[in-house]
Parts: sequence; C-alpha cells; structure tokens
Amino acid sequence: MANILTNKQTHSTCETSDCFPCTSLKEILLQKRVVDLRLIAQAFDIKSVSRMTKNELAETLAAAMPTKESALHSILLFLPASTQHLLSQAANAPYCRTADVPHSHAYATLERLCLLQSTPCQDGQHCFYMPEEWKALYHAIQSAPAFLAEQQLVQSIDCYAMAALSLYGILRQDELLQIVNQYHTQQVSATAFSATLSSLASASGAYVCWEDYLVHPALAVSNFTPAQKVLQQSAQYARYLPAKTVFLKYADWTYYERNLSFVALEQHLNKKLHSLTNSKYSAEELVQKVYQYIRKNANNQAIVNLLLSSGIRFDSIPDAQKAMNYIVDIYNSTRTWVLNGNTPRELSIHQRHSSSAIPEKSSSISRNAFCPCGSGKKYKKCCGQ
Repeated sequence: MANILTNKQTHSTCETSDCFPCTSLKEILLQKRVVDLRLIAQAFDIKSVSRMTKNELAETLAAAMPTKESALHSILLFLPASTQHLLSQAANAPYCRTADVPHSHAYATLERLCLLQSTPCQDGQHCFYMPEEWKALYHAIQSAPAFLAEQQLVQSIDCYAMAALSLYGILRQDELLQIVNQYHTQQVSATAFSATLSSLASASGAYVCWEDYLVHPALAVSNFTPAQKVLQQSAQYARYLPAKTVFLKYADWTYYERNLSFVALEQHLNKKLHSLTNSKYSAEELVQKVYQYIRKNANNQAIVNLLLSSGIRFDSIPDAQKAMNYIVDIYNSTRTWVLNGNTPRELSIHQRHSSSAIPEKSSSISRNAFCPCGSGKKYKKCCGQ
C-alpha cells in the first residue's frame, strides 16, 4: 500500500554527534508539568500516581512505561505511514534528521508521550531520537507477525477511508465497509471496522466520525451543516465506484485526473506568469488552485478573482475566453462531492443515454455553477432556466 500513501518523508541518519542531546526517558519526563505527567500515566494505565511529587512521578513513569506492551501496541498500530517511517528511523539508529519538524496530530502524540523527541541540528535540520528505554519493546512489537498482519489491515482500511472521502466527502460507515469488503481479500467485521475507524480518526485527525458517517474535515464544521448539504445534494446520483486500483489512487488527496485541458491551461497561464518577477504561484500551483475551487463548487467570479490576484492579465477577450474554455472543460471532468464522485460530463452522457433530461431547476446544482450538460454556460442560463 506504500505507493498510495502520502506525505512520506526521506530521513537520513545524522552524523554529527553534537546534535544529539543524549536524554534519558526520566530526564524528558522531568521537563514536563505534573498535569502532563498524570495524563501520560492515564494513557499508559499506570495507577496510584495522584499524590506523587513530580520527581516521584517521573521516576515511576520511566520505570513502568517501557513495560506497557498493550498501550504501545495500540499507539503504533494507528500511526500514519509517514510517522511510522520517522519512528522506525529513530529506533534503528541513535538518531535521525530531517529538514522539517512534522506538524501532524500523530507526531504531537508521540512527542507528548515521550516516544519521539526532536532537537535542532547545527546544520539547520532537526534531529529526532527515541529514548533508549523504549527500543527493546518497540522492536519486539514491530517484529511480531500478528502485529504486522494487524497493522497491514489497519493501513488498508485507512487507505479506503481516505479514498472514499476524497471522492465523496461523506458516506455512511456501513457503506464504506461494503466497499472495503468488495475490494479487499480479507473480510472485515462491522464491529472491528467501526472500532478501527474510530481509532484512526482519533490518531490521525485526517477524518471525523459523526453519528453513523465518516466525514472529510472540510465538511466537519458549523455543526456539520456542510456535510448535511452534501448528503442532501448527492443523494439523487448513483455513486461513482471505479476499479480498486483507480479507487485507491484517491487515497492521496492531492491526486486528480489530469486531462489535456489541465496541461493546456497550465501552458497558457505559464506564458502569462513568465513576465512576472514576483509571482504568487507557479502555473502548476495555480491550475491546482483552480481545480480545488471547482471542487468546492466556486462560481466563475471566484476563479477570475483567483487568477487576477495571482497577477494573470489577459490581452483580449478571445485570450480570456481561451482560458475559460479550458476551465469549463476541467469543470466538466472534475469529480465533486455533490455529484457523489461523478463528473458533470459523465452525468450528462448517462442522462442522454437514458433519455432523461437534467432535472429542471435542480437544487443540487448551484445556479452560478457551470451547467452539467457540458454547454459551458452557467446553469441558470442553460438547463436551470
């Protein structure tokens, strides 16, 4: 599954011993507040610590934490692949280094629980290290065949969840389970699946469990009002469900299907940006922004404002129309949540083949959006009249 997991960094072993602080687990614990030490004790199910002094707490935790196999097993099981890679590098060498400190929920958890620490290197990079007290238990868990099999299943479920939310934004957990069991060789029970999703959501923060649904973070705001709107709008369309290999490509949330219009628009904008000395975006980044605007069902004016704010200026009306034609084609080939993962062009073709017109004044389509029929006109001036 590694080829469809995102944000995997490359880490190298640091050769500068001065970077490494050589800090023991107890010394790390002593740097924390008493309230934080008690939370760590709770996470590792270490009892009778409420009346301990800070030094007593640190000493007790340092002795007990590396023996808590069950707690560490659960923590390691639900780590994202990029964080697992960093932790593995730190566990197999005195320390490793990378240019950036990860800003993920999972990394913050590892640092809070004293499993992974970082310090600046002299060359401007950051050194990461695992306290020696953890390494024996870490290697024992990671080498267990049962753990590796369980971890592979968890990673697979995570990939299916990420792909589904990229395509649909929101779906019922039991519907996702049907997709998993349709594609995956190992059948997953409903109880195990629900527990795994909940743990993954808590560990990574990449998605949200809400009632019986799994929700993209972008829709999990304002008391889930955006999620409810997408549910209502997408309900009238059959779900787009491609072959497994295509479906799993969407586990990478930066993935999109590039057609010739993406390339043509990028080349067109690149000529405009070439003369700018202080461009906000590259042509490729700007096209990706346009794509994201379209996915959010932004209107024409919002896209025009994006181009203008990036320094794009058109020489003539035909010059501007050329760019808009590319954007219209990108819109018509973009999979959106409100269309249940379909593209407007696919729906138009399906409706023509089934001899059914686009529903008159359908509430699922913004009146300022491009018409799904592929005409290039706004919906309110085409099929929405």
